[in-house]
Amino acid sequence: MKINFKKIIFNIICLISVFFAGCTNETSADLEREEKFTLAYGSFEDELNLFNLNSSYTRPDTQIFMKDGLFYIANSGGQKILKLSSFGDLLTFFYNPETNTPPLFLENEAKNEEKEEEKTEKGGETNSDTEQVSIAAATRLAVKYPFNRPGLLSVTNSKQLFVADSVDDEKIEYDHEENLALREIILRFDEEGNFTDYIGQEGAGGTPFPSIEGIYTNANNELIVVCRTQTSLKIYWYDVTGALLYKIPIFFDALPGPYSESENIFSSVDKIIPDFNELRLYVKIDYYGEEKDSATQASLGVKYDKSCLYFLNLKTGKYERKVDLNFYEDTESDNGEIRKFKKVYELAGVTENGWCYLSTPTESGYAFELIDLKSQKRYKKNLMIENSEMMYNAFHISSKGIISALLASEDKAVIAWWRADKIIGSAN
Repeated sequence: MKINFKKIIFNIICLISVFFAGCTNETSADLEREEKFTLAYGSFEDELNLFNLNSSYTRPDTQIFMKDGLFYIANSGGQKILKLSSFGDLLTFFYNPETNTPPLFLENEAKNEEKEEEKTEKGGETNSDTEQVSIAAATRLAVKYPFNRPGLLSVTNSKQLFVADSVDDEKIEYDHEENLALREIILRFDEEGNFTDYIGQEGAGGTPFPSIEGIYTNANNELIVVCRTQTSLKIYWYDVTGALLYKIPIFFDALPGPYSESENIFSSVDKIIPDFNELRLYVKIDYYGEEKDSATQASLGVKYDKSCLYFLNLKTGKYERKVDLNFYEDTESDNGEIRKFKKVYELAGVTENGWCYLSTPTESGYAFELIDLKSQKRYKKNLMIENSEMMYNAFHISSKGIISALLASEDKAVIAWWRADKIIGSAN
């Protein structure tokens, strides 16, 4: 029998290629985008006052949060919050009555009620069309609250809404040790939309926070607040009643690192995100080394080297794990020569089933890397976004892994999502 060695070698090469492809578990493709609805710019209840940035605050003007198919949009410039269905129907309108007019659906409902009362008094029949309008209005809520600058937000499994806002100027306090103003609080609204109280550092009614850069809720409906000061990141962890459980400082001069003490390395904390199920914090740290001229050895500044994700166990107070993170390789043109360089991924979110989402802007939108923190399986995905939609972007990663975004162009804001949950195995 004649043996076809060429065919055998070809098959072996194919098997080896498949094996290594399975080991890397990396694919590169575009995620399918699904546009949910659009919002116009303006001052009505279903519009955004997006570019009113006349403030000294550095926090972005508008934030988005998605849970169970419902979208929550905090519009700081308009001093209002919109709760919308996945079709863009306005369900609840939270607004400052001093800077917003009452929503039109309340006015229409009042007019319809007056008409029906007149017909009833005259012995006439009620209008079925008017009844339908009244029913539609009754399913929408209008909630008055004197917002100053509502921004970051989170929603619990029990539908409580937490919103970061600033206090009035006369209520600002000062931390003389850190030399900073304390001006931010967390507002709490119940599942019916009623304001219940606000959370400060010590709990309900407490001292305002330093600059808030993240608020989160977990599987137990607990609230976690991440603040940044000049010397540290401070994490405040509260139970469902608003009582303070833990206060964890992460000092910038005591960060962990994969380097020897003799190496001249600068560390920077990108973001801290709590685990959805456990008493654990995910701490992403970026490392920069000194860049020197090859000829003179003169210092040229700092250059990005690598990033790591650390697992901080709150029960022990120790970092129990470390995951090395990839960088995004980008290119630029330098005097006609194409040069490759490392670009830092930002920590975008961590899902309830332990997938880490990293992102960075690109010329065509955003590049994402999804990492299973248990198996180290990784996917690289692209979010294609038009240049006209890049005037302002806000993203949210749901606990299930769905990527939602507000994409602002000159005349409207598009609300879209990408079903990355289907990739990581958490889709319903």
